[in-house]
Amino acid sequence: MKKGNNIFYGILFGLLMVFLFLSPIQQHFHIFKFRQMSGYEEPTAKPVFTLQSYQSGKYQRQLEQYLSENLGFREPIIRMYNQYVFDFYQKTYNNEVSIEKDGWLYHTDGIKDYFGWMQDKFHVTSENFAHKLDVETRTLYKVNAILKEYGVDFMVFVLPVKTYLYPQHLKNHPYIDTTFNATKYYDQRLTQLGIPFINMNSWMQQVQDTLPFPLFPERGSHWAAGAPLAVDTMLRMMESISGKELTKIELGQPYAVYNVPENDKDLEMLLNLARPMKFKEIIEYPVTLHTDEQTCFPSVYFIGTSFYWYMDRRVPFDKLFKSRVFQFYRAIFYKHREKVNTSMDKVDMLWELLSHDFVVYFKNGPQLYMDGFFFANQALYSLCLDEHRYAQRKRELADSLRIANNDEMENMGKYLYEAQLMLMRNPNLFEELRGDSIPTIRNPKIPKMLAKRDICKDDRHKGLLQVKAQQDSLDFGKLLELEAEYMMTGQPSLTKNLFLTSYDFFDMEVNACLEHMSYEEACQQVGQRVSSDYYLHDTLATKAFTLQSIMRKMNNANTLETMKEKAAWQGKTLEKAIRDDALWSYRHMSETPVFSEAQIQEFWEQYAIEHRFRTNPESMKRIREKADNKGKPLSFAIIDDVLYVYNQSKEQ
Repeated sequence: MKKGNNIFYGILFGLLMVFLFLSPIQQHFHIFKFRQMSGYEEPTAKPVFTLQSYQSGKYQRQLEQYLSENLGFREPIIRMYNQYVFDFYQKTYNNEVSIEKDGWLYHTDGIKDYFGWMQDKFHVTSENFAHKLDVETRTLYKVNAILKEYGVDFMVFVLPVKTYLYPQHLKNHPYIDTTFNATKYYDQRLTQLGIPFINMNSWMQQVQDTLPFPLFPERGSHWAAGAPLAVDTMLRMMESISGKELTKIELGQPYAVYNVPENDKDLEMLLNLARPMKFKEIIEYPVTLHTDEQTCFPSVYFIGTSFYWYMDRRVPFDKLFKSRVFQFYRAIFYKHREKVNTSMDKVDMLWELLSHDFVVYFKNGPQLYMDGFFFANQALYSLCLDEHRYAQRKRELADSLRIANNDEMENMGKYLYEAQLMLMRNPNLFEELRGDSIPTIRNPKIPKMLAKRDICKDDRHKGLLQVKAQQDSLDFGKLLELEAEYMMTGQPSLTKNLFLTSYDFFDMEVNACLEHMSYEEACQQVGQRVSSDYYLHDTLATKAFTLQSIMRKMNNANTLETMKEKAAWQGKTLEKAIRDDALWSYRHMSETPVFSEAQIQEFWEQYAIEHRFRTNPESMKRIREKADNKGKPLSFAIIDDVLYVYNQSKEQ
């Protein structure tokens, strides 16, 4: 028996030694890869040793925190402990998640909102919070009215909260104060002020009563089957506001999804357990989109939360909207189909507000308390004030705060920050924005923004500017600014004498379609236009086809030598000299050529070949090498290869 105990303790001691040695090795070299922990955690920086920080104990405290966050095997240790607490006590130490009856998970703030704890959490009375909502809704009323002046439609999209849809799975939490319901009060104020809105909370409660399955997953906080229903409701509301016909959504028979994506189990992921919870499938609807010749594809500026992505996953927004941008809370701004993002402090909100057909603002009950957006105030400032007036008022507030505290000028930065927070929260700090009436003051940048918007809404005009930006290696944004100034002052367009080949023209046409469809679909649409003689009498197309023909005629040894001499004499690049000569030839033609259907079809087929070359780095590298070896400009080398491949395909 004693010998057995010795063996047992020896094994335990050996395992302890292995762990003690492996832990620092894992910490420094990360030999084993573990699942990343879910949730956000602000990392602690590695402390720097100083005698002063050591003597005060600050270094030791920071080092202890740093080591606890970077301990080897930290992830599996935390997960195993979380699993133990969950299995034996049905508890979690993640304050964001609440484990309720029947294994259902809820966001803690949703429960606080349902049982009337949110006011206590934020230390506000019903009267104070109602006043806050009054200020916000009055601000939204002003924003809506001003946007209407400039032809932009606005709507508020009140998101559902899981606790209100499925209260039957909640435990018996104590009620604190349910005399004031923020969402209901918010709805009442929006209705009174005539602001277009949808309350998805009450709407989905009605729908849920007719269905045998949940619209939200049991382990997640976002809608699953409810997402396509929400998108369809949003589109119908947008139709009623704008009077335009948008894409119709047809839902098929719902089906079960057994391999549930992790983002549909986001609350379970936040528990950071060692093993998955007992399996629960989710229900999805198959979605079919219907469009016709009357269907419009609006551009939309979305302001909201992660609910947005759950909608886009189930109903492809690429096919619903010509273009869209997404402001995620007040921090991150997504554009180009969410592939590019930047911080909100670098975004020109005035441009985003005015350059889209619709502005859609998402909020839900708990967010009414937290206000993670400050959108209403920022939008009003953008529409009514310029940077000088905003900076002036911020400085005035900061000065008054500093004087009230009898502080020195060197501490001004602290008061400027406090003044910034005050302005973010209260637009009434600007005298010209106070009251219930619509402000008469406007941002002086608006006329130029409208000129830029007119350019961007004209696919041809925008496309020509993009061609010029590419040919001259210029920034499109700066070129757009300059073109808007030209429009406002009556000067000729920057595109007046633009060099445009058949490739440039067709690429411009395809790109105009890309904002609401894939590249393949865009090519199919332009190809249908070619087949239906859409471009037969198009003057811009005729110019492009003519310049393409001129370039091909110039592509010979004699002309090339002449152009090299002319380029050297004029101090231009060879490519620029060739383009200028082709344009001169076009402008001095006795009559404009007429192109047949067959010729236009050839130009279109050759565009497809050239596009493959231009989007393939290896192909372009080969063509550039060939151009250098033959002493040809790149444009002529591309023509050679395109015609060679095209003729080869015809022979086959």
